[in-house]
Amino acid sequence: MNEELKILIALLEEPEFPGLNTRHYNVHIQSILKSVSGTQLEVICCNLFHYTDDGNIREKDAVYREMQYKELSKLITLLKKEKLEAAQGINFFHETGGL
Repeated sequence: MNEELKILIALLEEPEFPGLNTRHYNVHIQSILKSVSGTQLEVICCNLFHYTDDGNIREKDAVYREMQYKELSKLITLLKKEKLEAAQGINFFHETGGL
């Protein structure tokens, strides 16, 4: 497992990350993004920006919040298993199929 992937997993597993106010995480994701240009992790990081920008929607919409939390959990599981191709499919716009 490469270092950037380990850092990304650690970031996503921080207790505060799933919360409503996640925009400050963009700086950390941006830092990872600089080192993963042209890789599968680049797509995953770009998809995470959608999640971090949606705190205001998650706050107002319980169904949307629950969907995004489930997708985040799927993403972490896929990253830990190093299934990056499948992880790229999680974009936080809608629920993806099972693992």
